[in-house]
Amino acid sequence: MGLCGKEVMFYITLFVSYGLYVFILNFPIVSLPFIQEDLGLTDGTIAIIAARRTTGTSIGKLFTAFFLDAYGSFICLMLIFCVGFICMAMLSGANTVLTISLCLAGVECVNGMAWPSHVSLIGRWWDDNKEDEKVIVDNAILILSLSSRFLTMGALSMYGFFLGYHDWRQVAYVSCIMCGFGVTWALTMVSDSQENKIEYGEPISFTKMTNLVKKVGGDPIFWVVQIVNSSTVVVRNLNAVIATYFANTTNLSQMEIVSLILCHPAGFVTGLLLVGNWYKKQTLSVQRYVVGIGYFCTFWVCMVLINLPQGYIYHKVFCVFLLTFFNAVPRYVVTTKFSIAYKPYTGFVSAFGQTCSYFAAAQLYGACAVVLDSEYGWPGFWAIFLGTQMVGGTAAFYYQGTLVEKEKKKGVDEEDVPRVSNSPEKALRPKWNVLDIRKRETEHLRKSMT
Repeated sequence: MGLCGKEVMFYITLFVSYGLYVFILNFPIVSLPFIQEDLGLTDGTIAIIAARRTTGTSIGKLFTAFFLDAYGSFICLMLIFCVGFICMAMLSGANTVLTISLCLAGVECVNGMAWPSHVSLIGRWWDDNKEDEKVIVDNAILILSLSSRFLTMGALSMYGFFLGYHDWRQVAYVSCIMCGFGVTWALTMVSDSQENKIEYGEPISFTKMTNLVKKVGGDPIFWVVQIVNSSTVVVRNLNAVIATYFANTTNLSQMEIVSLILCHPAGFVTGLLLVGNWYKKQTLSVQRYVVGIGYFCTFWVCMVLINLPQGYIYHKVFCVFLLTFFNAVPRYVVTTKFSIAYKPYTGFVSAFGQTCSYFAAAQLYGACAVVLDSEYGWPGFWAIFLGTQMVGGTAAFYYQGTLVEKEKKKGVDEEDVPRVSNSPEKALRPKWNVLDIRKRETEHLRKSMT
């Protein structure tokens, strides 16, 4: 199979593999309003469930940070689909907040492996430092991002349809079926590298873990990127509370709200298609200003959400769409490129970084549970949300500024180093120094004047 055929098959494998994970992940999101109504839960309780769920993601990514590079993406994907099946089956019979929280945290614990596993897969298959494979890496990141958000829209629509005719406990089994499809796809299509189905790295050891944490954690830029990552996770995990927000600030039914929460993934998809594909072709300076403008617009969208009164559902839907639209590039392109460039620790950097960012987001949502049940309510929530985006935007602008400076320094260094060629054609050419060239130009000018 030629490179083109191999490249296309890799894109398809990546898109479907991550898409099946998305179908597992999104059932809890779309079913939370139905669970809240069935069990009579408050907004604060839903925020607590969201915090526990996000904590599960953080724990899963911490586990992935050390497990992924040692055992590869294939084994991680098998764990995602197998454990996801068990947790979804248990969720169908859950009746308490604790049980629901544990089931969702369990799903998120293994689902936390999904993004780092696929990022590592890209890094093992293709080399970002090779000019002919750099485009493939950029395309793979875009396809992975589109799979995440585009198929989220499909998952929400599918589960919304089933929830219109069946109880949420019964629909949980549809998610179990998706887990079965995931196992089948991983067994038949996913390979850790172009050569091997399973490719093991260095075995896990305490010394290795300590050295990795010291090496990566000692890089100040890593923590700057994680501030950016944390702010994007806050936007990403809005899907856990957005249905509750729509339900309690409008007079719409649960079924009407299910169709409207598609605005969350739709913003990401639109941002990636309209901005992401164009963004990757721009210079680092232009990329920096594009991200900065996105965060500036996010500030004003948050101000609108803080001041919107009861009702105005379509204004709120549009604002949530804009939040994810402006966040698409920082979320799926900026932070992912940073991880892939951190070879040979791509898997660890992606997972460990997301461990830190998801843990920070979990604490935020836990704190917001108190705010939501207080007199401040949803305006207070959006005010805190605005603060996270201001901090994240500042960090993103600074990080991309360091990339611009490195590029400038690299260009200066290349100009200072003389280029040497060993080609026979180059050796046969006359070797002119600066004085020779000036003499020739002077003689030519003198002849032309006479």
